[in-house]
Amino acid sequence: MENREEWQQVLRQHAARYPAMQPRDGVKLAYQSAFGGGHMVTDLAACTDWIEKEKQTAPAAAEPFEDIGGGYARLQLGCPAVKELPSWVVARVFAASARQAGEDPQALAGRLEVLRQETAAGTFGFSSQELEAFLREYEAAGCPAVHHSDVYRAAYAPAYRVVDARYQALWPMLAPLVGAVAAHGRFTLAIDGMAAAGKSTAARLLQQVFGGSVVHMDDFFLPLPLRTAERLAEPGGNVHYERAAREVMEPLRMGTPFTYRRFDCSVMDFGGDSDPVDPAGNVIVEGSYALHPAFGALPGEAGPLRHPAELAVFLQLSPETQRERIRQRNGEEMLRRFEERWIPLENRYYAANRPRLEPLALWVE
Repeated sequence: MENREEWQQVLRQHAARYPAMQPRDGVKLAYQSAFGGGHMVTDLAACTDWIEKEKQTAPAAAEPFEDIGGGYARLQLGCPAVKELPSWVVARVFAASARQAGEDPQALAGRLEVLRQETAAGTFGFSSQELEAFLREYEAAGCPAVHHSDVYRAAYAPAYRVVDARYQALWPMLAPLVGAVAAHGRFTLAIDGMAAAGKSTAARLLQQVFGGSVVHMDDFFLPLPLRTAERLAEPGGNVHYERAAREVMEPLRMGTPFTYRRFDCSVMDFGGDSDPVDPAGNVIVEGSYALHPAFGALPGEAGPLRHPAELAVFLQLSPETQRERIRQRNGEEMLRRFEERWIPLENRYYAANRPRLEPLALWVE
């Protein structure tokens, strides 16, 4: 399994928080950590209705998310912050998370083995004999999804949905987006931020909930003829912001449907047009330099030209986490290139624009 220590910590936290756990509940936790919700959402309307009803009787919860490992979390329906969100948003987060669930039996087998070890070490209130008795029948049945035990239900009245844990970092963005949809029927959101902060991932996860189009600033790679020393010395000069302003920002500002040319840096030439973008629907502009001053004043700023995004966020993470994410995502050689070339250019842009970006900062660690 991918992180044995993480799973051990999850088991110990749940054992301490829910001392009435039974073998069935430990196995359910292992299943959810391995496979997420365990089933696809085939009827979104019915899912929304059920969540709305369950929110009315869900016991109070202080925090919206409870970590269960494996990149998943339990979204507590009794948390006030969750109750305040429209149930259709919660349902779509749940549905999007279910679509991303894996099907690796070894992921569950590894978790069950650690569950056995923690039980033998006395972490839980049940014994190894009780756990093995349950597992014999469970494994013979093919390791299906299971319900909580009656003891657990009576003690804790669980009311949650298993969701992709990455939505936790995006949680502060959901309410403003819901508010924009309620007030205007749509939104335009700009997501800027540091390298490896998860800008593209955030855009994809939000698109799965709200729909609409995503514009990628990576499609505006600065062509080689423009990569002069003077241009790269300019804060934010490491992007073709003139073309992005013409092909994206101005049509967004005018509310005019558009496509834009996508620059493919692997061949250093244009690689075709984007999918059509309709500003009458939701639009997310994501990527480094998405909040470049050339695109206009940000929300709360004065200026003759307004940035077309009504909502904006700047994703931050520590340099240590940034390096580790890039290493895992791109390897050692690309990490060196990031550290020598792209990160210094981005840092120059952030430093020059700190007063306008800091109020929009969202830490994603």
